[in-house]
Formats: sequence, C-alpha cells, structure tokens
Amino acid sequence: GKTKSWPKTLDIIFIFVNGTLTMLTWSFPNSMATINSFSDTMVSGGLVLGIIVAWMLGYPLIKNHMVADSVDDEGIDHPIL
Repeated sequence: GKTKSWPKTLDIIFIFVNGTLTMLTWSFPNSMATINSFSDTMVSGGLVLGIIVAWMLGYPLIKNHMVADSVDDEGIDHPIL
C-alpha cells in the first residue's frame, strides 16, 4: 500500500538531530572528544524529544505509515482502530 508523502515525521526528527550535531561539531572543533562521548545520548535524547513534541502536536509516527486509502484521519489518530 501507499503511505503518506514525504516528509514523514521521523525524517524531520532525524534531519533536526543530525543537523544539530553537525552544527555543534563545526562550531566547537576543540571539543570533539566531549561531543563524541555524548553523541549517543544526544541522538537518543533528540529522538525521544522529537517524538514527544510530534505526538503533542498531533503527528504521531504511526500516522505517517498508515495506508491513506483504507483508513481515514480519525482511524490514523487512534492506534487501535
């Protein structure tokens, strides 16, 4: 089946998290050891924060991956329907 078109919520979250890490790395080249040691935590925290913000704004991740033809918007909002 087909899914909703790009950009999906998870794509936007990954772009934001990776862009933030890239800007930190370019802005503070002398702190590479610190950034490398905390990059896993920053990525995980950014994903969790992005998912929470997207859910609070009404864009849960599952909504982007539902088949648009067989499920209406109300059914997409509720994971059990």
